[in-house]
This record gives sequence, C-alpha cells and structure tokens, in this order.
Amino acid sequence: MSARRRPWPQALLAALGLALLCAAAWVLLWPHPPQRAQAQPAPKAQKSPQKAPPSAAPDASDALRAAQDARTHALSAFKAVSGHAVRLAVQGASGPLEAARRLHASSPEQVFEALSLSPARGAVSGGKHVRWAPRRPRGKIRYITMVPRDYDPRRPWPVHFSLHGGGSHGTPERSCQMNWQGEAAAKGVILVCPRMKGGAWWVDEGERRVLAVLEDLRGWLNVDEAQVSLGGASSGAAGSWHLAMKFPWMWRAIAPRCSATPEEVEALGNMAKVPVFLMHGFYDGTILVQQSRDTHALLKARAHDVRYYEDPGHGHHFMHHQNGPMIDWMSARRCAGPQKRFEYRTVAHGQVPGRVHWIRPRWSDGGYGSGQRLAGVLEQRGDGGWVARIEGDAPLEGLTVLLPDGSASIPVQVHYNGQVVYTGRVAPSVGAVLESWWDHRRRAWLTRRAVRITLSQGKESH
Repeated sequence: MSARRRPWPQALLAALGLALLCAAAWVLLWPHPPQRAQAQPAPKAQKSPQKAPPSAAPDASDALRAAQDARTHALSAFKAVSGHAVRLAVQGASGPLEAARRLHASSPEQVFEALSLSPARGAVSGGKHVRWAPRRPRGKIRYITMVPRDYDPRRPWPVHFSLHGGGSHGTPERSCQMNWQGEAAAKGVILVCPRMKGGAWWVDEGERRVLAVLEDLRGWLNVDEAQVSLGGASSGAAGSWHLAMKFPWMWRAIAPRCSATPEEVEALGNMAKVPVFLMHGFYDGTILVQQSRDTHALLKARAHDVRYYEDPGHGHHFMHHQNGPMIDWMSARRCAGPQKRFEYRTVAHGQVPGRVHWIRPRWSDGGYGSGQRLAGVLEQRGDGGWVARIEGDAPLEGLTVLLPDGSASIPVQVHYNGQVVYTGRVAPSVGAVLESWWDHRRRAWLTRRAVRITLSQGKESH
C-alpha cells in the first residue's frame, strides 16, 4: 500500500460525510412546494347557512413559516456536515500544509467557519468522571475530572489542572480526591487531574499529555479558554513552571507548591503576564523553603503579579487548606493570550514549540536549544496594514506571521533581524486558517490572514 492511500475506515468515513453533505444540500436547495391541507367533510346543511371564515391566508402564512423553518434547519445541517467534512480532512494530516492540500477546493471562509463551530455538548452530571484522551499518534491518556454539581453546558467554565508529583503518591486519584476535597467544584471550577508516570511533566510526553487532555476536555465540557490554570506540588510544581514558561499565552495563572527555583531563570521573563500563587512549607526537608523565598524575591523584583504563602506548620506537603484562597485569588485573573509585543527565551526539554505568540517558527534541524531569544513587535499602520519586527538568535529555516483576522487583503511588511524579508499584500487563505489552528486548537486565535516566509530561500505567502 502506498503512503498516500487512505486506510479503508477513513475512506468510508469520508464517503459517509460526502453523502450527508449532498443530502443536506438537496434539502436546502431543491424547491419543495408546501403540502396542501387535506379536504375536510362539508358540514351538514342548516336553516341559516353562514359563510365559512377565510382560511387561505392563514394556510399560506403557516406554509411560508414552515418553509422558512425547514430552510433554517437545512442550513444548520449543511453547516454541521460541512464542518464535519473539514475536520475529517484535518484529522490524520501530518501538518497544516498537508491539510491545506486536502482542502484545496474549500474557501478560507468555509474552513474558518467550520473550525469556529463549537462542538455539540450534551448534559454532564456533576461529580467525578474518569476519561481517556486520545494520544497522538496512538494510545490513550487517563485523566479524572471533578465537575461542579450545577454545571451548565450553555456557559463556559473555568478549569484548573492539578499535576501530581512523583513517587508512589503520584496518581490522578490522589490529586483529585485527597489533595483536593471538593473546593474547586464548590467554587465553580472544573478540576482536571491527568496522569504522567514519574510526574515528569517537563519532558515531551508530559507536555503532550497536558495539551491532549485539554483538547479532549473541550469536546465534552464547555471550557472557558481565558480561565485555564495550572498547579501542583513538587514534580507537579516543576511541571507548572515549565508549561507556563514554554506556553505562557495559554494560562491565566499557576500555583506551584513546594517547588525549587526554575533552572532557566531567563525564561521566567516569558511568563511576565502569568500570575503566580507560590506556596511552601517551613519544615520542608525535600525542597528547602529558601527556594520559594528566592523565587518570590526574584519575581517581585520584576514587578510580577505574585503572591507567596509560607505555612509554619507543614513540610513537603500539598497544603490543601490553601485550595480555597488560591481559587479565589485566581478568579480575578484572565489569560493574556498572544501578545503583540513579546520577549521569549526557548526552554530546554520537551517538544519544540510550534507557535510563539503570533509567530510559527520553523527551526533548523538540531537548531533548537535552551535560552535562544525570539522577540517580536506587531504594529498596525495608518493605512490599515501591519508591520512585524522580529529578532532572534536561533537558527530558523523560516517562519509564519499570523496576522489579526479579517476578510480583506492588506499590505504587510516583515522585518527579521533588521532586514526586510517580506513586502506585499496578504489576502485570506486556507493555509492561514490551518496554521493558526494547528498548535492549540483555539477558536479565538483563528485568523484568515498570514504570511509564510522562507528565510534561506526567499519568501512566500499563503
């Protein structure tokens, strides 16, 4: 079997999706005359017959309303089937360029609308749920959620990830049911406890597990993307630091407990917009309390939004009595998202980041390392166009600049390390939508406009 040939289950699903698409189009476009009302038996003759009230106008009005309702339902079905067909084409693609080739006949607006659709979510009961998230390219990831009793799928809900530590106590059950005792759900927050063997959340597999669980969570719960936070003790705290420094545009706040000072201090600048609730026990003999004191002083010197709590009666402990105050403190914070002006340092370990704020860098083979600098400023011009100024010392083959969304063609100029590497107009494209969607699957970050630049061999745009 050649590499391009589809496995038969995927081809069958594609054929089914096409059939449903054709059926919805037929219902939407084919003219269907309204059905006539069945004839009623005539009333018996009376001595003083009266004229029957006119019924043609109400019948025509009812038929018109029925036709409009049918058209509305058919249009909704058509959009749903179209969205399913787009998502089916995206699934299994190795990257946004391959997905764009599969959708070459689609318009940017069709792909944008399909990926913008919220998944259909049903009612979910409150309490504990054990789930399995798909792990790419194969396998599953077990995680536990504690859902508030009054959960309503019609509105988005805050989410807090509790990352367990290492050793024999590192399990989702301990995270969700012992370290937490219902405080999150009582305050209207969905608690999520994924599993990672050994608690090594800072390695490639640990990162993938957190991101995969978040993506799966969006499919069956209404997640407030602006209120997703991280926390954990010991190894879980180290994972919180790592994920916040590597993907700072994703989290509203983190809560490390009994953690060491991050080794890559320069990368703390990445999370300038991520608030920190820091906790440590005075009698901690595993990770000395001085570590958190030093981290707190370091963040305060940078004018960081940080709160520090030191427990005088505990050691290397989760300190669950601080769960409620921590949730209350986080409730006033929101995820800052991608910043138009940023300064970023690469972080060792884990996967190579596919996106840094509004840039998708393409790293040279073997060129990604710790402490490399990437900075950017995105400014709007007076004519409605945009200027992107990017600096970096990492070896890049190229990059994609994700521009603010819009349906019109706009003038764009891109500078890299002081040199103009692109000047021209950028129009909406399918490739732009897919590149903005690919890394984090966030509907709020979708855009139809982007410019793809090859630094070593000239330039190109979507």
